[in-house]
Amino acid sequence: MEVNTNHYILVGFIYLLLYVLSIFLRLFVLRRNVRRSWSKLDMLLKQRFDALIALVGFCEIYVMYDNLILNAIRHLLETIEEAVVLRDLEKIKSSAYLLEVNMSELYVSISRFPAIQSSENYSKLHSKVKNLNELIKQEMKEFNEMAEVYNVTCSKFPDATLAALLKFKTVDGFEEMPPKIKRGKMKRLF
Repeated sequence: MEVNTNHYILVGFIYLLLYVLSIFLRLFVLRRNVRRSWSKLDMLLKQRFDALIALVGFCEIYVMYDNLILNAIRHLLETIEEAVVLRDLEKIKSSAYLLEVNMSELYVSISRFPAIQSSENYSKLHSKVKNLNELIKQEMKEFNEMAEVYNVTCSKFPDATLAALLKFKTVDGFEEMPPKIKRGKMKRLF
């Protein structure tokens, strides 16, 4: 029985085509997962932005003498909102840390006003911001994990070759934020 080499070539070509297709689908799914994770993070950042604006507006009535804190928070919120639109992870990271520091300062200022702390609106806004912060941290962690898997896949042969041909670019992740500042050891920033 004579073996036709054309059959081997055809089978080899089909195998190669399926292999390239599986690499493409893996890259596509990983990139889609990273984008979905970014969308969730983007939504949470926008929700936190709205909650913080409401919280700052509420506190503004009581904490007028700490206008520097309120202005710094407003500025950082605008910076984060702009960075989210531009997908500037470095700006988001640095602004998020500074926002956390300034929010800690605001909470210290608010602690001097029992009327604010006993307010139901403040309690709701504060717990909403706190919950959103936790969700954002979890989502940042998930985003980092997905970005790492995607980046590793894009850098390994043979996936890297196809990723370069199809212009799949690596994604930066979020670094760990510095540890929370303890209120008792906090210094006035101005």
